[in-house]
Amino acid sequence: MNEFEQSDFYQKLEFGSQESFEEALDLISQNKVDVHLCSSNDDTEGWTYLHYVVDKLVFLHVFYRQSTLLNNSLVVFVCHW
Repeated sequence: MNEFEQSDFYQKLEFGSQESFEEALDLISQNKVDVHLCSSNDDTEGWTYLHYVVDKLVFLHVFYRQSTLLNNSLVVFVCHW
């Protein structure tokens, strides 16, 4: 793990709570995020925080959409049962 993955900003996004996301935004507004850092992990080599944030948002969007579809399917199932 390099400086990118060890940063407070990255760790807060990884934690994934509403509070940690707000804390990550606070770090950005306080200019405490080195936007020039890049990941050196095999699957994200060369990524900046912008790449990481977009990937996280896409994941959360897909997860939310799938869970909504599942919930809707369960409602239909229960109503027809």
